[in-house]
Amino acid sequence: MQANVSSVLAGGHQVQSLGSPVNSLTFSKNSEFICAGLGDGITKIWSLQDKRLVANLTQPVTGRYNSESQFSPITSISLNNNNQLLASSNQRGIINIYRTEQFFEDVDQGSEPINIKENYQIQSEQTYQGAINQVQFSYLVKDTLGSVTHNGAVCLHNVHTKQLLSQFNKHSGYVRGISFSPLNKLLMCSVGLDR
Repeated sequence: MQANVSSVLAGGHQVQSLGSPVNSLTFSKNSEFICAGLGDGITKIWSLQDKRLVANLTQPVTGRYNSESQFSPITSISLNNNNQLLASSNQRGIINIYRTEQFFEDVDQGSEPINIKENYQIQSEQTYQGAINQVQFSYLVKDTLGSVTHNGAVCLHNVHTKQLLSQFNKHSGYVRGISFSPLNKLLMCSVGLDR
């Protein structure tokens, strides 16, 4: 779901005006940072303490698209439980994983925003013919990331081995969301536009 906002607010104060729609928001686990996945394909991270931009996460330019559309809109972002990894999905069917553990520990208050381009992909546009609508890290199963797609698939990935662990094709249409139980490592649910 795309938010029609031009700025990110925290605690009633504007953090930054944006030139692109916000498609996804998440807090770091300690609520010191907020991350936003944008329609221009960039994920931005702000410090809530001093309300400043501290990082830009950009996608690699890959695939069958020309230079005019090199970045695909972010559809979803998720941080794992210890803020070491950030996953972002996009409309091309790609999941990018960014290592953020050092970033969240070493932010200097006066420093300029850093640009993080180093990432790896666990999903490629050849695997799915369409958008990945949401990504979500499991609360209890380390290294497990769930994703749901426009074409009805629910997938579980190991983010370190880059392997697809399981794929469920029980939805008959567009899948909108996925959620893992915080109490039972074997329980997850997905929601779709099935008829």
